[in-house]
Amino acid sequence: IQLELAQGACNAILYYGKAGRFDELEAWGAILQEQAVRFPDEAAIQLELAKGAFNAITDYGKAGRFDELEAWGTILREQGGRFPGEAAIHRMLAKGA
Repeated sequence: IQLELAQGACNAILYYGKAGRFDELEAWGAILQEQAVRFPDEAAIQLELAKGAFNAITDYGKAGRFDELEAWGTILREQGGRFPGEAAIHRMLAKGA
């Protein structure tokens, strides 16, 4: 159930970002970050955080909202540093660079 919540939050970030609804993006982003904190050893949840961060970076970049882009970029870089052996997280990091 916790992974499904993280996946749902990641999806919400994607769709709210595409719609330019950044308040909702941030609300779901907070839920996703909370899940990652609650389950620090769950690689699948940590991957969802990396995906969500990548999605947020993409949409904030398109909107020219660089402070928010940088904040989510920091989250993505931290994920890469915390999980050096997780190839999927590093793919997100490479795509977001």
